[in-house]
Amino acid sequence: MERGGRGLVPALSVNPSIPTMPACTVSVIMPIHAYTPFLEKSLESTLACLHTGMEMVLVDERMDSLCRPLVNEALAHPGVRLVKAMGEGLVNGLLTGLAAARGAYLARMDADDMCLGDRFSLQQHYLDRHPEVGLVSCKVRYGGDSTKYPGFARFVTEVNDLDTHEKMVQKRYADAVVIHPSVMFRRELVQLGSYRERNAAGQAVPEDFDLWLRWMNQGVRFAKLEECLLVWNDWEGRLSRSHPAYAKRAFREAAAEAFVPPAGKPVWICGYGRTVERRLAPFRRRGLKPAGYLALAPERREDQLPVITPAEAGQLRGKALLLVMVGNLRGKRWIQQFLDTESFVEGSDYLWMV
Repeated sequence: MERGGRGLVPALSVNPSIPTMPACTVSVIMPIHAYTPFLEKSLESTLACLHTGMEMVLVDERMDSLCRPLVNEALAHPGVRLVKAMGEGLVNGLLTGLAAARGAYLARMDADDMCLGDRFSLQQHYLDRHPEVGLVSCKVRYGGDSTKYPGFARFVTEVNDLDTHEKMVQKRYADAVVIHPSVMFRRELVQLGSYRERNAAGQAVPEDFDLWLRWMNQGVRFAKLEECLLVWNDWEGRLSRSHPAYAKRAFREAAAEAFVPPAGKPVWICGYGRTVERRLAPFRRRGLKPAGYLALAPERREDQLPVITPAEAGQLRGKALLLVMVGNLRGKRWIQQFLDTESFVEGSDYLWMV
């Protein structure tokens, strides 16, 4: 199967922790730990999208007492079950939910987000009609203060713009290409790999970004519905703001582990300086040997690697892969404009890296 993915990997072994005979169509997995001001609306909106043959698996991650009344109210719904997490932390909660789920399709939902429209039915119908697709997401509405947190608001916009599998594959090393609580996927995918807290080298990794990379590298095809079916609430208590697994260095470790240099093409680095070397370090530790650097000004290096300027970059087009490791927003915009002007093709001539 080609890396980057043209369809589902056909040969899947049986994982005994995931039942092979689904008892329902869709299982929605929602771990709950601490009370949030969005919990009530999150539960209500999710229940409103549940139909006959669907279930919601609530995972008790040592939830605090404030959650209990709302959870008990949700449990009055015949399609809702509560299971105790097998261990501490979100990943253990997710693994518990996966093991308990009975659906042919598995959907994610967070306790601080809101479902919109008829989300689960639309995603289920899409997977029913497109057997070549393994995971389907949707457009997402930013539920935060875009003035106070412009970076997170921009992230949602950028993810929404990745509306085809090809666009997602091209940007897969730069950031998460789908927002985690917006996804629904086939239960068979768990046999290709599941959530984990740490990679093979023992470093903390973002459980979703890490999983999407591993699935895409095994040929899983992603899709994104045009409908906006989730409100992604951004607030101070969100894990993505505070947990070390979501620090930039954790994303870089996941990307470096998943990256495989193209056969027959040298890898060059777009960017220069200490920040770029810090981004490059996890790749070097895994054996990546850059052939050279593309920088704004020529530099002399102790390792004698060549450093060329944009005026000379044309020699790389079609003959090398550029890893763009510039993080500055203004610099990223300039580089994108330059690459477009010089007819570099994303995915084959260059890749954006986290």
